[in-house]
Amino acid sequence: MYSFSVKPTTNKKRMAIVHSVMSDVNINLSEPIHTEKPAIVPTVPTVPTVPTVPTEIEEEFSRETQYDKKMGPALFTLYSTSKDIEYPTSNSILKTQDSYKSNVFTSELYESCVLSFSIVEIMENIFVGLINNDKKYYGVNFQNDKCNILIHGSILSDIAIPPEERNFDYMIGDVFKIIHLSNEINIFKNSCKIYTSYKKKRENDSYRGLFSLDDKEDEIGNIQFYYTHQNKSRFIDQGPTIILTSTLSSDIKISEDDSFYLLEGMPSIISGITMGKNGQHIIIINNSGNQQIFSHNDASSLPENRLYLGGSNIELKNDTPIQFLYVSELKKWVSL
Repeated sequence: MYSFSVKPTTNKKRMAIVHSVMSDVNINLSEPIHTEKPAIVPTVPTVPTVPTVPTEIEEEFSRETQYDKKMGPALFTLYSTSKDIEYPTSNSILKTQDSYKSNVFTSELYESCVLSFSIVEIMENIFVGLINNDKKYYGVNFQNDKCNILIHGSILSDIAIPPEERNFDYMIGDVFKIIHLSNEINIFKNSCKIYTSYKKKRENDSYRGLFSLDDKEDEIGNIQFYYTHQNKSRFIDQGPTIILTSTLSSDIKISEDDSFYLLEGMPSIISGITMGKNGQHIIIINNSGNQQIFSHNDASSLPENRLYLGGSNIELKNDTPIQFLYVSELKKWVSL
């Protein structure tokens, strides 16, 4: 667990809402890092041009172990190769200098995932979204008091919305959510869907969070990033019944394909489940007629099979479910 102490700063950008909209939307992801930022010269194009994501981002992926990481409350980890990034809390980001573009990523990446965040200030040029190792990305670009959807370098929204209506207003306190599934992408502002798209072909479908900040005192808050289970048939599969035959069950065996299991047998202390795949989600339902105990980080099981239960054991009553998510970076099953 991390403890943070942040000295309050005066953020002049929060003192007034800027009502003029920059017409040149530029997330500057292709701009070389650690160079002086050029002056912004407004233009008036019909559809603003957005540069593609450069190789520098891929290089930042490979250098992530060289920099401090901050674990968020939902067990995601933020990291940046830029030295002007601070974390006021474990799920917020603050840029402290004004000299160059700074990128922040999540270490975790999932095929099906949800990224949400809240607006802390009116921002001049910030991009928040999802990116894969092929540098395909989906997200929201914020320009003063307007925002728009950016998909692989193009400004998009729902196909039925004409170009002149592709800018959306936003305010401090708004919550944005990006939901990426294997067959579609949806983007919400508060409870309103502002973008949806069905995917026609499969690409590198493991995505991580990307936060691109341009100016000093840019801040993003209340970040959440997590795996979401998706089953194409809309039904989840049942695995073989788990039968407990000993007072200590060190490593329960499960498969990679099944999603829920019935638990039967004698009362037992369960210390582990065989190692899963990153993002694998399982449900275990106690159908034994007995109370079962799930043991937190128990040395009776192999390290990669152990359970993270929030620091203490869980006593599971009969007819009660428990859910776990496997996190490869932790090499643990985490209770949900």
